Amino acid sequence: MNGAVDRARGRLKEFAGKLTGDERLESEGRTDRVRAEVREKARELRRRAEGVRDSFRRSRS
Repeated sequence: MNGAVDRARGRLKEFAGKLTGDERLESEGRTDRVRAEVREKARELRRRAEGVRDSFRRSRS
């Protein structure tokens, strides 16, 4: 699923938990949001690493 959607769902759960006083739902939302952010950062790092790898390959050719 798209990272932005996962992040939004986490924020919604977190907000709903705060609104209703449900600490478990709030915590679950926070966990979902952070997990989505970590996944997005990992994808970004992978893309950057691929770019570095490709630039090394081009410079050797």
